[in-house]
Amino acid sequence: NRLRLTVTSEDASLAAGQYARFVHYIEGLRVGDLQWGTANAVDIVLRFGFKGPAGTYAVVITNQDSDRSFVREFTISGGEADTDTVQTVTFPGDTSGTWDKDNTLSFQVSFIFATGSNFHTTADTWQAGNYLGTSSTSNGIGTTSDVFEIFDVGLYADPDSTGLAPRFELPHYDDDLEACRRYCRRVTWSLEGFCNIFDQVFQTYAISPPMRVTPSVTRLTTGT
Repeated sequence: NRLRLTVTSEDASLAAGQYARFVHYIEGLRVGDLQWGTANAVDIVLRFGFKGPAGTYAVVITNQDSDRSFVREFTISGGEADTDTVQTVTFPGDTSGTWDKDNTLSFQVSFIFATGSNFHTTADTWQAGNYLGTSSTSNGIGTTSDVFEIFDVGLYADPDSTGLAPRFELPHYDDDLEACRRYCRRVTWSLEGFCNIFDQVFQTYAISPPMRVTPSVTRLTTGT
């Protein structure tokens, strides 16, 4: 499975506040062992598949308050354009800033295809602010019909600072489904033949695994 972005209407002149990205939000409980925001902060390695036109693009780690950012750029050469490539980038553990370690957002991983000047900074160092790229980041939405694909993404702790990512392994379906159910799930109830003279129906459902927060319920369909 892949995420795909297709440019259907070009924007050849980016405004200062514009950007184009894929972003993934990570819960604090999943990354608390990285100990970011302390003197014991652990490095990480991000490995991902990328397919897109030639250019310079960025991957960014940003904390939940968007006041700590680290920009890494990578370049797709003409010979690599529109072919599957494997990219590996490293991020040193941040010993400053606030990185939540509970069931709220801790940090964001963003794949940047274009960014305006408001979000430009210096790459390869932690910055105090919300940044998405540099003045060298290409405008990936400047040409109609350009296509970007992201796939096989792995984020790994790198306590020994090797800069190496392990071989990508497809997550087990059952384990992945259980992790997803922590955030959202769909439940089907059948109340056929259930009648109540007070026009009220009560149903009990055991939630396992526990969800990130007390869930709200949206009724999708009803019978007569």
